[in-house]
Amino acid sequence: MDAAAAACVAALQGDARPVQPECSTDALALLDERRSNLAQARVRAVNQLHALLRALLPGGAPRDLSAAKAEQLLESVVPAGPAEITRHTLAADLVAEVRIWDVKLKDNAKAMASLVAESGSRLTDTPRASGP
Repeated sequence: MDAAAAACVAALQGDARPVQPECSTDALALLDERRSNLAQARVRAVNQLHALLRALLPGGAPRDLSAAKAEQLLESVVPAGPAEITRHTLAADLVAEVRIWDVKLKDNAKAMASLVAESGSRLTDTPRASGP
């Protein structure tokens, strides 16, 4: 009620600013936050997968795991005992999750690119600075 009363007073006194509809910049901010959350979820899944594969594979697993590479490694494992069977099952579930995160990240990037293109921005034409 307080907010409504304040809005009425502002409107009557001419202090109110017109509310502008949200624009593509707002949509890009939403998609950017979603991208960040998706990437964090993917990193967590890959880290869990890496830990399971280290326990299942002699010599461990490579650090740069893709879903395809992890699946290939899993196919070479013949689990022995209930703990290894459980690790193997969990690892297979995580491979599926990583694939889902990859699709969601790709869809997010497409949505962002579409918004940038619709806005007429030349932001994506800006050359990237090369790192050291």
